Amino acid sequence: MNVDGARSFLEALKSRMAFRVLSDTPDKIVFDLIGVAPALANALRRVLISEVPTMAIEQVYIRQNTGVMQDEVLAHRLGLLPIRADPDRFDSPGETPGDTDTLVFTLDVRGSTPLRTGDGEPGDRKSTVYSS
Repeated sequence: MNVDGARSFLEALKSRMAFRVLSDTPDKIVFDLIGVAPALANALRRVLISEVPTMAIEQVYIRQNTGVMQDEVLAHRLGLLPIRADPDRFDSPGETPGDTDTLVFTLDVRGSTPLRTGDGEPGDRKSTVYSS
C-alpha cells in the first residue's frame, strides 16, 4: 500500500469510526469503539495491554508449606495477583535485585478453624487467604 492508499484508508476509517468515552478515572477508562473491524479493535486492545506498565511477582521462596496445594501451584497463583504499585518509581532490574527495584511481601498464615476429625493430624487448623 502506498502513502496515498494509506491516507485514503485512514480517511475512510475516520469517517465511519466513532470513539465515545463512557467513564474515565485515574485507574480505568471505559469507552465504545464503533464502526471498526474486530481485528482492528483487537489490535488496539493488544497495544493498550502491552503499553500499560505492570508489576508481578517473579520469585517465590517457600519456607514451609503444610497445605494441600503444591509449592509450584502456590507460586504460580501468587504470580497472578495484581500488584498496585507504580513501576515508574522503580529502577530497571539489574543482575542482582536491590532496594530500588524490588518489593518484598511476606505471607504468614496459620490456621484458625479446627479441621474435622479424620481430615489431618490432631490439632491441625485451616484458614482461607484472599488477595484483597
